[in-house]
Amino acid sequence: LAAVSSVCLTLLKKHDHAIIVDDAYSGTTNLFNACLSRFSIESSFVNLSLSPSAVTQHLRPSTRIVWLESPSNPSLRLVDIDAISTLVHSYDSSIVVVVDNTFASPLNQSPLLLGADICHASLTKYINGHTDVIGGCLSMNRKDLYEKLLSSQSLFQMNLSPFDCYLVRRGITTLALRMRQHMKNAYHVAQFLERHPAIERVFYPALPSHPQHEIYKKQGGASGMCSYVLVKDADVKQFLMALKLCTVAVSLGGCETLLESP
Repeated sequence: LAAVSSVCLTLLKKHDHAIIVDDAYSGTTNLFNACLSRFSIESSFVNLSLSPSAVTQHLRPSTRIVWLESPSNPSLRLVDIDAISTLVHSYDSSIVVVVDNTFASPLNQSPLLLGADICHASLTKYINGHTDVIGGCLSMNRKDLYEKLLSSQSLFQMNLSPFDCYLVRRGITTLALRMRQHMKNAYHVAQFLERHPAIERVFYPALPSHPQHEIYKKQGGASGMCSYVLVKDADVKQFLMALKLCTVAVSLGGCETLLESP
């Protein structure tokens, strides 16, 4: 969350406004709700998965950041990054569009090529891929943003240790191989769950049944993550405890199969 905090502390000031997708990672949501609100920074949480134009209803002269997450954590909603970025920049080119690309990984989605100003990703997850590093990274095409965020990185001392950098460098070398297998496994699991009588609904962007499947075909976004809803009155705890091959734990993107109930 240090990378997320760095963006917000660098680009937002008192009385500024931010728009955030309404199903963002809980850490991001809590940062805006519990922390930044204390500095008189206003936040609007909006469902942008139904229509990109929804963002225009919440843009203000004080809006400085539009924070997207596609796929979102944990509901795997997709948003049209290209369309939203175009609408936001047409309203005010100085507004910074940030995309949390953690669930997709750099191999499966390229937010900067879709019009975003900053791409955020958790190194902890797919990029490192071995569940032994905590870190985040920010990518951008704009020199002004790079210089501001680099200054903040130094000021806040948000730096990975040399050994953590070594571990991430090690993990990146197998990212392509790992992501192919992650996606293959997740697709088969999603198909199996979609046919299972104990499952009410499955959310996996590569499935035709996904609400934003057309967006997926245009910009990508599937990975090894799959969300699903059990049938009504199902005992979630009993279900979790009955699993043999999965570990109930937070995080993702490593070599283990993890499961979590939000």
